[in-house]
Amino acid sequence: MSQRHIKDKLRTELELLETREIPLDEAFVIYFLVEARKMIAREKSDNSFQAIVFYRDWAVHIQKDWAPPFIEEMIENSGGKLERFVEMGYLREEIARFLGVHKLSDS
Repeated sequence: MSQRHIKDKLRTELELLETREIPLDEAFVIYFLVEARKMIAREKSDNSFQAIVFYRDWAVHIQKDWAPPFIEEMIENSGGKLERFVEMGYLREEIARFLGVHKLSDS
């Protein structure tokens, strides 16, 4: 499947989500993370989207044996409070950036 095909499918699903024709549920989140990861891998831009790669791997693999630098940085700067990790702040910010970079969002 080509990069353009993946992007077109993802755009269609995001439009359906926006019009509430499909729910924002676990299945959609996993679908988004997997499709975004395919695009990232093809672009060889893993370092640009570490949170998407990390959370996708975490969602689809039974074991996580690595952590990207943003996780270590978050732990070091957390003062023992990991709200940003639990709230998935990095992931939210990165998804917004990913959508913008790939022109998959109007905002």
